[in-house]
Formats: sequence, C-alpha cells, structure tokens
Amino acid sequence: MVQDRFRLQVQRGQEWVELRSGEWSGWMQDEVSRGEQDPSLSYRIHDSVVGDVLFVWHPDSQAWTEVTRPHAVVTAERLVVHQLLHDEVTGEHIPVALDCDERGITLSAPGHGDACSSDGHGSPVHIEFRDGELWVRVWSDIHEEDPTSICLAGARESRRDG
Repeated sequence: MVQDRFRLQVQRGQEWVELRSGEWSGWMQDEVSRGEQDPSLSYRIHDSVVGDVLFVWHPDSQAWTEVTRPHAVVTAERLVVHQLLHDEVTGEHIPVALDCDERGITLSAPGHGDACSSDGHGSPVHIEFRDGELWVRVWSDIHEEDPTSICLAGARESRRDG
C-alpha cells in the first residue's frame, strides 16, 4: 500500500485542514469516535490514491458515514475506473482500478500483482478477446509466471439449453 495514503481532515470555516495521514484510515476514525479529536467538529477521511473522500464524520449524529462515489477517467482510447470494494463481513475496504483499452481489461488492487511485474505495478486479472473468444487470465499465485486461463465460450447465451 501507498504510505500516507489516507488523510484525516477537519473543517475550519470553508477549508479542510489535514490533521493526520497514514497507511490505513481505521485508527483515524477511532480517534474521532473515541473523542481523542473534538467530536463536535466535522471531519472527513480523504483517500489520496482514489482521489476522493471515503468517510465523513457528522457531529450531530456522532457517527461516520461512508461516501460511495465510484469515478472514472475517460480518454479517447482508454477508460480507467476506480472503485472502493467493501467487505460486508469484516467491514474492510480495498480500492481497485479497472483499466480498459483495446487490448483488454485489467484489474489492479494494492498489494496484489503478478509474477512478472514489480510491486505496485501488477494486475492479477486480465480479460481479453482472442481467437474470437473472451478469455479471463488470472495470476492467483505471485510465484507462477503463467496465469490460469479461462475461455468464456461455454458462457455464451447461445449455448443455453431450451
């Protein structure tokens, strides 16, 4: 993960002032929730990788609210979508990026990669159109150079019985 990725900010008038930064935001939320920061003020947690606010502290209700705003960057040849995935069981979050161009679609997430890419630059999932079929390539083991390849020909709706 990126060092100092998350930023705890407090609202001072019309401006947001950074109080703390770190690799994970949970402790920042706890500081406000437990009253280590003045809970009567407005706070937010900004993700510098995704480039958006993830959580907002509401002083009236004394509670955090998750901000879910997926966003995309579009150019003529490329589409990059950043989305925060939420684990309903653990409550944890992980940002992912989908990078789409004419060669295929890749999925990237912090701390995940493939055998041939340097740390922070790998994409463990790639979807491509080859030989008239959609293929999904998954590098599920960082030590294996070759991915698991799945042809989606069997998922064609024209193959459905009846």
